[in-house]
Amino acid sequence: PSHTDFPKEINQAYQIIDMIFSDCPVRPSKKSLMTDQYGKYIGLTFLSPQLGYRYKERIEECADKTAYRIGIRKAVNQNQIQVIIMNLCSQYGITLEKNPSYLPEKNCFEIRTSVTSLPENMTDEFEETTGLSLRIKK
Repeated sequence: PSHTDFPKEINQAYQIIDMIFSDCPVRPSKKSLMTDQYGKYIGLTFLSPQLGYRYKERIEECADKTAYRIGIRKAVNQNQIQVIIMNLCSQYGITLEKNPSYLPEKNCFEIRTSVTSLPENMTDEFEETTGLSLRIKK
């Protein structure tokens, strides 16, 4: 945003963001007014930050139209992603031995199961839906 633009009223800014993402399969799950050393900005939370990064152009459009800096929060919605994993495992007939584990340094979820490999369609669907990878714990 140009430094001569004044930021929109926050609820109006949130409505603009909702409108920009309205036709998108992925939307921010949360919008928060944040403050850092440079001032106020809007933090968007997605299922994972990696998913949010895919929508850089839309986020830039949000910044232009709201006159706020827009950031992607680093949080990963582990509970929601575990539900996705359980649904995928059920769909592909895979039994989990324990709850999935999140490995933040690898942007990956690991599952314990008796199968030795996961169907490619399953791991592709997981990555498309979450922005993260899925693997079997060795």
